[in-house]
Amino acid sequence: MGGGLKTPSGAVSAPPQYSPDVPTKITTPDTTETRIGTLSFKDGAPDPEMVKLLYDQLDFGRRIDVLSQGYIGYHHGLHHGLHGQHLDAGSPT
Repeated sequence: MGGGLKTPSGAVSAPPQYSPDVPTKITTPDTTETRIGTLSFKDGAPDPEMVKLLYDQLDFGRRIDVLSQGYIGYHHGLHHGLHGQHLDAGSPT
C-alpha cells in the first residue's frame, strides 16, 4: 500500500507535507513490557490482540474484586449471625 491516506471515496491522497516534531516524552512506544505480557501499539493505539488481552485482564480484576467483596460480606454476616446466637469464638456450643 502507498504512503498516502484513503479518502471516503476510496481515492488515495498524497501524504501530508508537514510532519511536526513530536517530543519523545509524550509519544507512546511501539511495545511495552508488562506483567501480563508485551503490549504492542501502532501509532499509539493497541492492536486487536492487545485490546482483547487488556479487556480480559480488566474482567479478571473485576472478578477478583467481586470475590473478595463477597468473601468479606459472607464473613461479616456469619460473624453477626453467630454473635446474635451468642456463639462467639471460644464459647461452648
